[in-house]
Amino acid sequence: MFKNNTIKKYLSSVLAIITIVFSMSISMFAYADGDIAINKANFSDDIWRGLVADYIDPNRDGYLTRDEISDITLIDVSGFLEAEYGENTFVEIADLSGIEHFTSLRTLRVGGIGLEALNVYPLVALTNLTCQGNYLEELNLINNSELRELNCSANFLSSLELSLLPNLTKLVCHSNEIKSINLSSNPKLEYLSIFQNELTQLDISSNPLISTLNCSNNHLKTLDLSANPLLADVVESSIGNQTISASANYSAEDGSIYADVEIPNYSRIVSTSVDRVEEVDGAIVNVKGYDGTSFVTYEPEQILGGIDYYYNVNLEGADNMSVHIDVERDFYVVRYYDSESLENKIGEEIVNGGNAATFELSEMPQCKQFIRWDKDLSNITQDVQTFAVWQEDHNIKITSFENGVAHIECTNGCGFSEDYTFMDSINARENDINYVSYLDLNSDGIINAKDYSMLIRGIY
Repeated sequence: MFKNNTIKKYLSSVLAIITIVFSMSISMFAYADGDIAINKANFSDDIWRGLVADYIDPNRDGYLTRDEISDITLIDVSGFLEAEYGENTFVEIADLSGIEHFTSLRTLRVGGIGLEALNVYPLVALTNLTCQGNYLEELNLINNSELRELNCSANFLSSLELSLLPNLTKLVCHSNEIKSINLSSNPKLEYLSIFQNELTQLDISSNPLISTLNCSNNHLKTLDLSANPLLADVVESSIGNQTISASANYSAEDGSIYADVEIPNYSRIVSTSVDRVEEVDGAIVNVKGYDGTSFVTYEPEQILGGIDYYYNVNLEGADNMSVHIDVERDFYVVRYYDSESLENKIGEEIVNGGNAATFELSEMPQCKQFIRWDKDLSNITQDVQTFAVWQEDHNIKITSFENGVAHIECTNGCGFSEDYTFMDSINARENDINYVSYLDLNSDGIINAKDYSMLIRGIY
């Protein structure tokens, strides 16, 4: 035991220094230049770093040697997570930094792990990349010319640069936000799944080997598959359900409703939801709803829910592509009904936004006088259903008096008809239960002999 604290502290310090130097010497001799330490500096994400240590470091020494790295051609991060945490456990890796060290990788699977960015630029040997179901907004593939299969579906990609991927045979990029795509540099492409994006055009004329295609749920007006003879089972569900938008206008001059839409090769439109039948020179003819410039109809109901058309994709045996046009409009429909039940429509009018409705009744129901419409129609800014408010307008008179019975009916022809026995109301005054105003011919408020005398003489 040291009694002198100064000597004790000195020896402790010397021993510590010797220990550190010895440790550094061992490290210098044990690990060569180019070896990668499995630490936070090289693998910043804690979970990813743990997976590397558990599944990729073969001897569990905390380092990846150059030889070890060169032997790694497949990394399945998605599978590692499932094995480590269980199939139904939700664990995410936002940052996969360190993946760039595995330059011999040919297959990388990182689907559904929560990635916000992915750097595969150094992975020049990569042939298969699966990164679907993440939060990726961009994907740089300009240094991955060996890539053959790519699945980047269900991300937030707005574009995808594929011009430097001449060997690509399979592309799965559906459920993104891709606005345009150029496939002219991918002549070996055989499989394309690009549905549920924001495409307005799709040109696959440079891809004659495509045998499987799903491009539904985009914004395509047309589609030409004439250069893709290997395509099979081209059904409407795999190419249709396209949506576009157009503005519809109302012409008060001829009563037409039209939506201008430019459709290339419009002769391949098979049918539209606004096709109509017209009589021309005494003959009944079918008229296409699209005239080369606009979709036209005279029935507002045909356009209020949008317009549909079917387009021939120019491939034998293929279904037609369905396209729905969402219609934006600045005109509205006012529908007029005869009663509050809104069961019997008596008229309809199209009114441009901000204008007043001008519909006039052409005929009145018997014995009713029109008072007003139940809605204010002076400034139309939406579709309106309105009903007429009426008041009774009978012309009721005594038409005969025989055997003490007065016959009363409406001379306007509504069918109102009643009989009253005069003696049942004799001496009745106003407000009496048996007072009948029609029998008070001299209007003095009492039914008596004076009224009877007038009835006898036919003065009614």
